[in-house]
Amino acid sequence: FFDCESYVCEKHIKIQTVNKIGMLEIKSLLEEFGVFSKYYMYTPKNEKQGINHILFIFGENMKKYLEKIGFYHILKQNKLKKHNPFK
Repeated sequence: FFDCESYVCEKHIKIQTVNKIGMLEIKSLLEEFGVFSKYYMYTPKNEKQGINHILFIFGENMKKYLEKIGFYHILKQNKLKKHNPFK
């Protein structure tokens, strides 16, 4: 799921979906690995679009994600290694 739907940025990993139940399950599963995230909801201005559910993984938790989970998507894995401030 993260290989397709996430974005790796310099200071965070972001994942976004319209599936609230699925996102909260992912947040819980990440916590089982010791990877903590922040959950947000975003309501688009266009009423035809659904509410977006967003998780952000910041700082030390990016390192934990890299060490315990990682990506199969090689470009995202390399980008996370490059931007990881806790090398």
